[in-house]
Amino acid sequence: MEFLTPIPALVVGADMLTGKEERELAFHLGRQLAFLQPGNFLAAVKSRTEVKVYLAAALKLAYPDMQIGAGAEVILALVRTMEKRMPQQQRSQMSQIVGELVRRQGAMDFEAIYGDFVKGLELTSLRAGLLVCGSLPVALEIIRAEDVSFSGLSLKERMEELVRFTVSEEHFTLRRAVGAEEGTLQSS
Repeated sequence: MEFLTPIPALVVGADMLTGKEERELAFHLGRQLAFLQPGNFLAAVKSRTEVKVYLAAALKLAYPDMQIGAGAEVILALVRTMEKRMPQQQRSQMSQIVGELVRRQGAMDFEAIYGDFVKGLELTSLRAGLLVCGSLPVALEIIRAEDVSFSGLSLKERMEELVRFTVSEEHFTLRRAVGAEEGTLQSS
């Protein structure tokens, strides 16, 4: 949502550069790169509550007849800001994305839509990390060491997704697109 945020950038501090192998650093940076996508950026810089408010506003903008419960004044103020400041093309793109989230749920269940949204963000960041680091063992080792998943996905679900992604056609297509040879993925 570029109308609300400056141009995103990643700053890598000494703490991140210390004690990490190149592929580990690449995995972490790849994950963070996924959050620089316009639809994902807010989740990287805002609290869970703020992300929920933005998602509720996006839903209200795309579905004006949607009923709003708690926080209606804040959500409606944000909708008015979006209507004034967000270019029509961005509003249309956002409405398509929100519409897809609603279609996947089959109902206007906000908590389920939000759950799908954050699970999608986490899986996208894991895939991006793996794509950049090129090593399934390194990626698995890093997520094994994490205490918690921000989306609520279990360790098993996250590990299974990385393994599934590693053997997918999408993964091979993306590796070719970034100039990585198919045979260069480190598997052991």
